[in-house]
Amino acid sequence: IVGADGADLALREYCTAVGRGIPRESEPADRGLMQHMERVLAGAIGASSARLMFTHALRGRGLAAEDVAELLDETSQELRFSRQLLQATMENVSQGIAVADSEGRIVAWNRRYLELFDYPEGMVCVGRPVADLIRWNALRGEFGDTHPEQQIEKRLAHMRAGTAYVIQRPRRNGRVYEMRGQPMPDGGYVTTYTDITEFKRTERELLEAKETLEQRVAERTTELSQALEAQQAAKQQAEQANATKTRFVAAASHDLLQPLNAARLFTSAL
Repeated sequence: IVGADGADLALREYCTAVGRGIPRESEPADRGLMQHMERVLAGAIGASSARLMFTHALRGRGLAAEDVAELLDETSQELRFSRQLLQATMENVSQGIAVADSEGRIVAWNRRYLELFDYPEGMVCVGRPVADLIRWNALRGEFGDTHPEQQIEKRLAHMRAGTAYVIQRPRRNGRVYEMRGQPMPDGGYVTTYTDITEFKRTERELLEAKETLEQRVAERTTELSQALEAQQAAKQQAEQANATKTRFVAAASHDLLQPLNAARLFTSAL
């Protein structure tokens, strides 16, 4: 099912992991080896089918060739369904998706990814090095005036190191993309591309509105301060006028009462 080379490689990987040599054919398999090989088989035919085959093998009955063929046919149907479901899911998301293997070769993508970058027909195919796609974008000026090989090495370094990243990049056509790279457990790398042009435009408009609002608030604050200062000056003028009026009334009253007082004194004297 997994092939002679695949089985031999799986056996050697297990022996290397536990620090022992390759066992002879006459030696019984230990529990760890059986679990390891069951996982290898599960990767090809699914966990439930692998458990069924191992259960029959351990009971000494094994499976007939017809049963194995039927089992593999059911497994391949399940895998086809899973693949179709995964493909349908990828095709119905708004982001572009590209998946690369541990060797830096593209193995899966969706239609939106091709639309976002407008790749030529047939350029994106299984096994195409990611470096070729990055170089194609760099030569078109998508990374500005930077050297194409620098951009290639920078992105491949992220993939080799298995580090996640999030960047926003404006394109020549005025669109803005957000790219998110995420490593996978098997050493592969998945990158999503989202067109955030409208979001950035709204963000810019909000910033401009905020700046305008701050300017208007500053202007209104200045006007209010000036109005308060004018009101304070008017109040001071009113107080000064009132004080002047009071002094005038007091002086006038004194001047008017003085002859009357003199007449009263004269009458008293008579």
